Amino acid sequence: MPSQINLADRAENFCTSTLNGPGERYVFWVQGCALRCTTDCLNPEYLAVIPKVVITVDDFVAYILELRNKRDFEGVTILGGEPFDQAESLAELGRQMQLAEISVMTYTGYTYEALTRRERSADLALLAITDILVDGPFIPALQSENLRWRGSSNQRLIFLSNRYSEQIIAAQPVQKGVNIVMHPDGRMQISGSQNKQCTEAIVKSFWNEGG
Repeated sequence: MPSQINLADRAENFCTSTLNGPGERYVFWVQGCALRCTTDCLNPEYLAVIPKVVITVDDFVAYILELRNKRDFEGVTILGGEPFDQAESLAELGRQMQLAEISVMTYTGYTYEALTRRERSADLALLAITDILVDGPFIPALQSENLRWRGSSNQRLIFLSNRYSEQIIAAQPVQKGVNIVMHPDGRMQISGSQNKQCTEAIVKSFWNEGG
């Protein structure tokens, strides 16, 4: 049976953004999280370990490559849910991204050390194709607006390949903001926000202003 990924929404409902990693990136969320690393999850609707939008890796790769021909983005960013719950399939996707010279950034509630200690081959395979890892749970007491691509100071940017220079990225200004996409069925998709209170305030403000 072909490898499959359980997405939190249809592939075409995810957008590109410059707020979730270097350059413009196709940002997508996977469904399901067995870790439950924080009580302030940005996407609680993505936590349930249930089939949501199940797609084969090959079909998802084909969609991303077709979209890249139109948008020419430089990478994909994987959020959740918990990506390492689907490590084997996402590692396969990442290998095909590498072949297409598309970079991979992965967010996880686990620490890097916890993942390597588990010594699961699927975890190690996903780490191997990840260029930049954001690790650790969001901790409200450590929340900061001065962090690049993450919400609390315990979370780290870990550079796992030579694709990006940590020193060059560290010297660039920290870009903060949000992308909001409204779907025809009334759902709102927000990327770039890095804490639950900010997300809730954005939603409230949007609807109060007649969005």
